[in-house]
This record gives sequence, structure tokens and C-alpha cells, in this order.
Amino acid sequence: MNINYTHTHQALLVTLGIVFIFFFSAPAYSNQKSDINRDLRNGKVIVLIINSTENQESEQYADWSYYLNEFAAAVDDKYSFHKLNTKSLMDLVEGAGVYRKAYSIIFMKQKNATYFYNGPILEPQVYEYIQLAYSKKPIPKHLNSFSPEKIVIQFRQCVDSK
Repeated sequence: MNINYTHTHQALLVTLGIVFIFFFSAPAYSNQKSDINRDLRNGKVIVLIINSTENQESEQYADWSYYLNEFAAAVDDKYSFHKLNTKSLMDLVEGAGVYRKAYSIIFMKQKNATYFYNGPILEPQVYEYIQLAYSKKPIPKHLNSFSPEKIVIQFRQCVDSK
């Protein structure tokens, strides 16, 4: 009996590929939304970084990226960072059109205020303000002018979430 293993192997790979795509494919925002919800439930501060890949050659991008990375290193695992493009943002957040400017950031923590900074953060004092606000420490008066805007956001329901 002569079995053609090449064709059997190829058919098996194609079948497994179709099964994988069928059972495990979901919109990209679905997993991201699950991660954000999980991190919120675990008491982390969520940092939504919006359209962070535009014009990466500019000096402004370099400054913005430097301050963001310094902030991320300072807060360690108490904060959860998520990069969103406009489509992902629109899929996740109701009325998100007003938050889509490149390099904008939304900060949120369960049972706390949510903050929005419109555009790139180029002053480290903004991050200092956020750290103090979420740690419930007193905020010195000189930092009040660096406070991001307080907002209320609503997540969209994900039709295919479990």
C-alpha cells in the first residue's frame, strides 16, 4: 500500500489553519479591550496612547517618546500601556472622535477620574500630576496648570466578546 504523505500532510495543515482562523479570529480590539478591562479590574492605571506612529522622524516625536518612556519606567507595573490607532479607539470608546489627535493620551483607573491630554505631552509635569492624582497624594499648586482635562468615557460593547 502506497500512501502519499505529502498530500495528506498538506491537507492536514490547511484544515488546521482553517480551524485556527475560524475559532481564534476576532477583531483586534476584542483582545485589547479584554486586556484593558482585566487591568482596570486589577487596579492598574490604564494609559491609552493614541496614534503614536505618526511622524516618528520629528523632534517633537523624540521629545514626546522620551518623556513617555521615562514615565513608563517610573511607574513600573502599576500602569498598563496600550497603543491605539484611530480605528481601534473608535471601536472601543463611544464618541472617540474628539480624542483621536496624534500622540494624545487617556489615563484612567477604576473608581477614579479619567484624564485626557490632547496631543503630545512635552512637559514631564503632566506625568507627575497623573502619578500624584492616582496615588491619592497631595498635588502641589504649581502642578495644577499641568492637569490633563477630566473626561468621562464609555466603552462600546463588543458583539463577539465572551
